[in-house]
Amino acid sequence: MLKNLVGGRWQEVSRPTLPVYNPATGEVLEEVPLSGEEEVDRAVWAAEEAFASWKETPLT
Repeated sequence: MLKNLVGGRWQEVSRPTLPVYNPATGEVLEEVPLSGEEEVDRAVWAAEEAFASWKETPLT
């Protein structure tokens, strides 16, 4: 099962998962966590924190 990457760290999620299928073969490639409100809130907070410095990064 895949994990969530939040703030540069892999997070364990003990939630139900959703299979990801190969559209050509129907084979299950991986399981992804169905993150809940708490996991999503942590991810949004980490993204807001990262954006503060990232927005100052020059294009080249």
